[in-house]
Amino acid sequence: MKNLDKLLTASKFKNWLACKFTTINEIKKLEDPKVSKKTFSKTEEIRKQRGDEFEEKIYKEFIKDYSNHIKIKKDKDSLKNTKEALKKGYDLIHKAHFEYDGWSGEIDFLIKGENGYEVYDTKLTTMPKPEHIIQICIYTEWLKIMRSGLLPEKMHLILGDKKNTVSYKVRDYQLYFQRNKAKYLDFLSLKKHTVEPEKCDFCKLCEWADSCEKQWIEEDHLNQIVNTRNDQIQKIKKHGIKTLKAFSQLNESEKIKDLNSLTFKTHLSQAKLLIKSIQSGQPEHKLLEIKEQRGFNKLPKKTKNDIFFDIEGIDKVLNEEDSENNKTGLEYLFGLYYFENDKPKFKYFEAHNKNEEKKALVNLLEFIGEHLKKYPESYIYHYNHYEKTALINLVKKHDTNFAQVNDLLREEKLIDLFHVVKQGMQVSEKQYSLKNLEKHYGFKRVGEIKKANESTDIYLDWVETQEKELFDKIILYNKEDCVSTYELREWLLDIKPANTSWHKEKELIERERNWEKENAEYKKLINKELKSLEIKNILSDILGYHKREDMVYWVDFYNRTSNKIPEQLIENAECIGDMIQAKKEKNEKGVNVYTYKYDEQEFKIKEKDRIDDALDGDFKTKSIGKIINIENHNNLIQIESKNDDLPKNLSIARDTYVNSDPIIEGVLRFVKSAIKKEKKYQATHEILNKNFPNIEGLEKGKDILNSENFSSDEEFLKQSLKIVEQIDHSYLYFQGPPGVGKTHTAAHIILELLKKTKKVGITANSHKVIFNLLSKIEELAVEDNFIFKGFHKPGSDKDKRFNDGKFIKNTARVKVGKTKEGKPLYKEQMDLLFESLEADLFSGTAWCFTRYDKKTGHPACDQRLDYIFIDEASQLSIADTVAISLAAENVIIIGDQMQLGSPTRALHPGESGNSAPQYLLEDKDTIPSNKGIFIEKSRRLHPDVCSFISENFYDSRLKSHEFTKKRSIKFSDKEKLLTSSGIILLDAKHKEISRQKSVEEGEIIKKLFKKIIGSTFIDETKREKIERKITIEDILVVAPYNVQVNYLKSILPEGSKIGTIDKFQGQEAPISIVSMTSTNSESLPRNIDFFFSRNRLNVAISRSQCLSIVIMNKELLETNCKKIEHIKLVNTFMGLEKYEKTFS
Repeated sequence: MKNLDKLLTASKFKNWLACKFTTINEIKKLEDPKVSKKTFSKTEEIRKQRGDEFEEKIYKEFIKDYSNHIKIKKDKDSLKNTKEALKKGYDLIHKAHFEYDGWSGEIDFLIKGENGYEVYDTKLTTMPKPEHIIQICIYTEWLKIMRSGLLPEKMHLILGDKKNTVSYKVRDYQLYFQRNKAKYLDFLSLKKHTVEPEKCDFCKLCEWADSCEKQWIEEDHLNQIVNTRNDQIQKIKKHGIKTLKAFSQLNESEKIKDLNSLTFKTHLSQAKLLIKSIQSGQPEHKLLEIKEQRGFNKLPKKTKNDIFFDIEGIDKVLNEEDSENNKTGLEYLFGLYYFENDKPKFKYFEAHNKNEEKKALVNLLEFIGEHLKKYPESYIYHYNHYEKTALINLVKKHDTNFAQVNDLLREEKLIDLFHVVKQGMQVSEKQYSLKNLEKHYGFKRVGEIKKANESTDIYLDWVETQEKELFDKIILYNKEDCVSTYELREWLLDIKPANTSWHKEKELIERERNWEKENAEYKKLINKELKSLEIKNILSDILGYHKREDMVYWVDFYNRTSNKIPEQLIENAECIGDMIQAKKEKNEKGVNVYTYKYDEQEFKIKEKDRIDDALDGDFKTKSIGKIINIENHNNLIQIESKNDDLPKNLSIARDTYVNSDPIIEGVLRFVKSAIKKEKKYQATHEILNKNFPNIEGLEKGKDILNSENFSSDEEFLKQSLKIVEQIDHSYLYFQGPPGVGKTHTAAHIILELLKKTKKVGITANSHKVIFNLLSKIEELAVEDNFIFKGFHKPGSDKDKRFNDGKFIKNTARVKVGKTKEGKPLYKEQMDLLFESLEADLFSGTAWCFTRYDKKTGHPACDQRLDYIFIDEASQLSIADTVAISLAAENVIIIGDQMQLGSPTRALHPGESGNSAPQYLLEDKDTIPSNKGIFIEKSRRLHPDVCSFISENFYDSRLKSHEFTKKRSIKFSDKEKLLTSSGIILLDAKHKEISRQKSVEEGEIIKKLFKKIIGSTFIDETKREKIERKITIEDILVVAPYNVQVNYLKSILPEGSKIGTIDKFQGQEAPISIVSMTSTNSESLPRNIDFFFSRNRLNVAISRSQCLSIVIMNKELLETNCKKIEHIKLVNTFMGLEKYEKTFS
């Protein structure tokens, strides 16, 4: 077809990545220009004009610096003249023309540097977009051709002004671009396309959405049923039902395989209502069964002073300065509609950068606070979760008004009318958006903007053009949203059933302590008394770290328990919803064991998890028990509980709350000391200031130790110990990539310090990590015939107690006297040991070293130790590290920021959400040799595995020990798929849409087990050569989700090692099998940052000593990246394609 070159643009290419059918529609338009599509922006001419002016301004500034320059004239000889300019070697080429593979256009600037020409492209916007990266990748690939195949190292975007030039490493984006560009060109070359339109995230942004909607109506498509996922539609179609009408005619008793029965009934009722509306030509609604604290029971009595609230936001950061630490977008308009003296009023607060956003938030909450003080009976109404979620995220992001928003949540002053609608009725709509509901209560909009995505598009136009008319349109749109919310409330009151009750606000329980007020006072003192900007910022930000984390838990808790909807819990993988009790019995200890039956659903809950009643709104209620068994094949779950009367119908959630008060007190202790300018906690100061470690006899900033310089492990250990001994009230970071023996290194150093009578502490994020290190220390001590005295502070569960070794024992609570009333008085044994120092080694989690006496405030361990070793430090926040570090004069940080990080859930300001290694290294993959020690030889990874790991995660610094080359797996001579070592990628080629569970990948893994088990593992070292048969013990099966883990456990041999990536960090086996599980980006249950995490991929593959098999549906590699950093993540996964083999 002619004119296909019109589709060879970065934006058209990007749209194809988002949805293949957009390109089908574009091709149709080329064939028939009459085909119409909607346009969002009416300011392209203004934008182009301003863009041209900006480019010309940059050119005039550039020629001051580059006298040897040329501007290519646009004519028939543009390409020829560009090539000549390149040959002549001009320092600056403006308007370079390029053509290749059908792509053509102009490059703003080519600038010659030390390594040749690189692309510089101007963008009027202040924040780069993924399509900008694709565009400069196109230019750079052409430049590679001009450079005889030599790929430029970097490419650049000039944003806003010449000073704001953002540079990108080409290799970080090259695979993503090249692979998908080739796929795109193949797609365009097809004579016939079989792609059908499907609902996806891109629909709300797509110019062709109306066209697809029309087609779905004509086809009577099942996706017209609200909230039907593509995987659910697939299950319905497999049942033989192809249309909305056919589905609506089913009976409630129908069973559809793998579709939860409650979900089926909800979809069926919705379909019947939609058909009724189509037939009547009128909007229809149906009131649902009234249930306590649900639906209309959540509607408060009307007051004259209620507020109706709406926020306009954008998920992009609009300038580089704001993006540095807060990649969370911008809430740019807050609107309020209310009545004053019976007259309607509209008030708004606007913001266009991070500082203005904070100011707008504070002003908004100040207004709301005063209003509720004046009219305490009033409520704040909004529609759907966006407003509540935005407020929660904003107070965490800006670390302000935390208590006020928390109180609004606790009092239930924010009334989400979406929940009233969704729980109280069904409506004959394909979406339950406010705009869809308006026809039911007769609200008519007058503004030009009709949908949220149009508002976003116009806002971006306003950002670039500053046309007042554009922002006025957004203000009107926001006002109409607020007024519509009011009108919806009025309609709901009109149709509210007489036998429903009224929502009442919850009584606010007074807090024992106002943390936010305390922190605000400390922040003032920090800014007044401290000089270092670095330490000012981080201290101010970490003060509220743990309370921000707690808020995530409590928001989830209140949302779950206030909505009380088992159907929603069924769709929430953190829960198991609507279980039915099948049996109750006693175990041998006389404790209740309940067996529950659950309907088909995906969940993350696993054996040994402590659980809560997911619908119990009493936050004082303790955990109801522990999961002791899950039978996935029978849909049965067993709960051990001391509770004698668990309900017949039960929904459960994991009990994840942890009291962080001791750690918070530790942070405050350091803050108070810093404000007083005490000469204490020097190591902590060194860490927070990101100073070079202070080592006696070594000039600061000089290389500390380069492991490449040592011929033997023994010499490396000897020199590492020497450095540790010379640390002077400072810190040292050992970065330990996979399999380098960091546990052995740490254990050796600790033992030698104990021999020199040093007092040493050991901590980590989990008891399990600590136990690994303690066991190695015991082992080395026995070998050296060295006797010492050590204690571990255990947790409450059995698996949190160290199996008493020869030298290290568990502590307990010990009797120290009697109270005034004559009752026994107990104290923690570890606290007494810290006081007396009658031990050499002390270990426990962060709580052990940050404990304090609640009556006196006196810390149990304040600078009592010579050294504190923090193992797997990347799994602890910088706030945790600060609190822990106060226990000792010197801090040894052991970990690897390229493996699993701190399990942070909340949004945190600045760098306060980072671990200590992340904080110290910022965005570097490896520790510079003047900042710490990089342990560079892996004893685990075969070179064929190590090469991928080293290149992609460790700046090519990681190497394998020589003996790993001799490690291999010997398969049958008939085996053609599996190799003796290295990485294998298998394309799962999903036929079924999988989210958190893939049966197809499970079947592949079963077949792999048959191929692998019984083959021979060969491991040869200097000491011995081992040849043995491989068993299930030699295979680690890794999946991203507990749902897939639970499924794999049900189909693989009993005893198989199966778990999430988090479970297996620190473990190894000859073979690892990684099941990526999800089908495509649309089916991801969690965000791209989680699924395509470089750290998680690193850990998953690097568990393998010899062979790592990655199973992935390769459609995942065609992910539509909405953020530039996501392209970089997916690009790393694409590096696996060179290892691909065909499974048979």
